[in-house]
Amino acid sequence: MNIGMPARRLLVALALPVALLAACSDGGQSVPDDQRLKPAGAPTGWQASDLDLVSIAAPPTWKRAAATTPEAGTTITTWSTPPVDGKSTSGMEVREITSPNNDAATAAKALGVNAMTTMQGGKPDPKEIVWPEAVNAWILTNDITVGPTAEERDKFASVSFVADLADGRQVQVLAFNKKGLDDALLLKVLSTVELVQVDQ
Repeated sequence: MNIGMPARRLLVALALPVALLAACSDGGQSVPDDQRLKPAGAPTGWQASDLDLVSIAAPPTWKRAAATTPEAGTTITTWSTPPVDGKSTSGMEVREITSPNNDAATAAKALGVNAMTTMQGGKPDPKEIVWPEAVNAWILTNDITVGPTAEERDKFASVSFVADLADGRQVQVLAFNKKGLDDALLLKVLSTVELVQVDQ
């Protein structure tokens, strides 16, 4: 599937080889009332997908591509809008990793630093959150600029969710949306994240 150069570069650049993880304990805690991202059901008409470690829903205009396994223990599934003039305006990538290399705090900061240094993102400011079935979880928001040349660059809003499961596996969700579109869309997508329950 051709998702367009900006979308492809965004997905590749955000999906660092650094294993994303998390650092906020669910451990029976309730999601705080003032937490920006909270679990919620999918809006009517959205398409739900059950992956190995996570279930998530996407808007009906986002098309799911076949999962890939770039390296042992890592499965990547992507969704994106059909390209317009060769570019997708929004989408997401879900990474399921069986053996993460770094802890969540280090990974979340590295994600933000990468956005800042390679995509003109703002100063990284990952937030620790509480999420059902997550041992640790983080959310990171950023505005980024992607494109092959100055004339072809577009500004995107991006939101990353990273979480540890109790058995040491991790889930990463990277969502993006072109600036000027639905500002609430990315949080709506991430709010549908349901992590698999792990027996302890």
